[in-house]
Amino acid sequence: MLAGVLVLTACTRQTPTARREVDASGPRVQSVRVPAALSLSRGLDTLSVSIDPASLADTEITVDPGMLLGVESDTVVFALGQQPPASGRRGYASGTDFSLGTSTWSTRADGIPASGTRYVAEMRVVLFETDVPAQHEWDPHSGKYKALWMRALRQAEE
Repeated sequence: MLAGVLVLTACTRQTPTARREVDASGPRVQSVRVPAALSLSRGLDTLSVSIDPASLADTEITVDPGMLLGVESDTVVFALGQQPPASGRRGYASGTDFSLGTSTWSTRADGIPASGTRYVAEMRVVLFETDVPAQHEWDPHSGKYKALWMRALRQAEE
């Protein structure tokens, strides 16, 4: 009987990305860590872009009742002195964690990096609230959506 209880408990445990019940009585203030810089790393035939974890700083946001939080990013890489492309790599993550991983461009697949060319990376990040639960091919814009915090980050190769 005890084993059944343990299994049941394990099966019902929420993961960090699971929806949490929210007090529906009014807006809540929440502290989050937001980025201020990017990190670029160049290999022989790759260029990688990520948020610099050392740049994270605390800020407060106000979240409407019953809303879920998420992070949206749009990243572009282009040659120094050139115009950025119209669109880049877009991603969504549920929650408030700006550790979005690393986006890597490769010479073979993307033509970046080219020998002798320096690059610039730009990433637009948005912390948002939505009433659309995270799921496969998530589109948080398809319901109620509001940007709570946003920043454009830019880093050139040195």
